[in-house]
Amino acid sequence: MRKLRSLPKYMRPGGFFDISSVWGNIKSIILVLLGAFAIWNFHYFSFWLDSVLGLEHTPATEGMVRVRRFWAGILGGAGFFVGIAKILWLYWYRKQAVKSAEGQWYDNASLSKEDLYADGGNNISERKEE
Repeated sequence: MRKLRSLPKYMRPGGFFDISSVWGNIKSIILVLLGAFAIWNFHYFSFWLDSVLGLEHTPATEGMVRVRRFWAGILGGAGFFVGIAKILWLYWYRKQAVKSAEGQWYDNASLSKEDLYADGGNNISERKEE
């Protein structure tokens, strides 16, 4: 069986686009919407860039603008809804994790540290050799 590649550094826990956190998903939604905005208004950006660089500007036809806006809408909408779905999934998953701990023997606020870790024989330095 082939070993799966690990996630890129920026998507791992603690990374900028950490997909296991709500804040990482919000940042990815913001980036997707900014990208969609840039694609949607590319004909304005290209006009500005051509005038700054002193290049001859060829205006975009109405058809080109429509195609760009179509793809910007699809990419932006899909990225937005995937991000929202992931946030809702994280909320549900965390709620299920809390519910699964309810009623367990360790779900008691009055438990002390000794109650939780009182197995008596895990400390190697205290074991007697037999």
